[in-house]
Amino acid sequence: MGVPAVAAVLGAGNGGQGMAAYLARRGWVVRLWNRPDDGEVRAWLAPIRAARSLELVGWQPGRVPVELATTELAEAVAGASLVVLVTTADAHRAMARSLAPLLQPGQLVLLVPGRTGGALDFRAGLAEAGRDIREIVVAETNTTVVNSRVVGPGRVEVLGEKRGLPLAALPAGDTGRALERLTGLPFVAAPSVLSTGLTNFGVPLHAIPMVLNAGWLEDRPGAFLYYQQGISPSVARAVEQADAERLALAGALGVETTPLRRYLVESLGAPEGDLYASIHGCEMYRTVPAPPALDHRYLWEDIVAGVVPMVSLGRAIGCPLPVLEAVLTLAGVLLGRDLVAQGRSAERLGLAGLDAAGIRRRVAQYWEEARPCG
Repeated sequence: MGVPAVAAVLGAGNGGQGMAAYLARRGWVVRLWNRPDDGEVRAWLAPIRAARSLELVGWQPGRVPVELATTELAEAVAGASLVVLVTTADAHRAMARSLAPLLQPGQLVLLVPGRTGGALDFRAGLAEAGRDIREIVVAETNTTVVNSRVVGPGRVEVLGEKRGLPLAALPAGDTGRALERLTGLPFVAAPSVLSTGLTNFGVPLHAIPMVLNAGWLEDRPGAFLYYQQGISPSVARAVEQADAERLALAGALGVETTPLRRYLVESLGAPEGDLYASIHGCEMYRTVPAPPALDHRYLWEDIVAGVVPMVSLGRAIGCPLPVLEAVLTLAGVLLGRDLVAQGRSAERLGLAGLDAAGIRRRVAQYWEEARPCG
């Protein structure tokens, strides 16, 4: 038996604790980090640090070891073969700048998930910090490995493991190197980060229902079931139309992706049928509560790191996305914020001024094609 690999999980919220427990159950030595200015999540670290473990409930329950729970970034990543970012996507570029002096040549950084444009944003942050970006392997998934939520001090519920998750590196030639480090985990190679980025199911599953349930979210925050009650037949039709636009954009860019219906059946074990039936029959979604507020990452994160880059790319190549354009406008009005300015535009991702073939070439041949991002 070899020495277990060390994984530093950055972000100790619901997703981060779930990912830490999952990796520990898979035999990794796990460290868990969170930024010190997040009071609520910092408090969550205290019982984990004291027990040096997490209690996993739901999927494969039991107590799993956590080598370190810390707010010191250097301490978390030192010597780790895998650095997993489970922060919100808006933090990817800033995290890259913070990690730039700490990462060692050959370390793998995995964005779980990258949303749309995550690896491009992260590499831009490394470059801004003056780091030789060729030294670090950067990859992204299109979604989380598990659905999870913190259910008490030092306790995280994992609702199930997803299957066959696409993973791609930037540049695409590094994908094989990344997967070699992740043997035994449920990842499969995707052609490029354009494929993972456009297989961003948070756009239809989060942005659309959040906007269409705005009144309920303000009147009954956290008091209804997000999928079971928040996605009615009419909301499901809007979700399906948004997904059709995502697929149309991928097709216009010549990018492989997966329809939402197929993902629900093949990765989450949902029953086949129309989209409404698959969502309502999905066990992983059955007990998921609505967010505690309208101003939640399900809305702003999936807009700035999903809808904005998709709309921006659609405009750049002449692919109309009317439902996504509408939800972008409405989300900004509902939150009173300029989400376009905050989001991952084609310019910010270094893709402005390119046609579909040029965009594909940029991500496939990143070393030769990269240029400064805005």
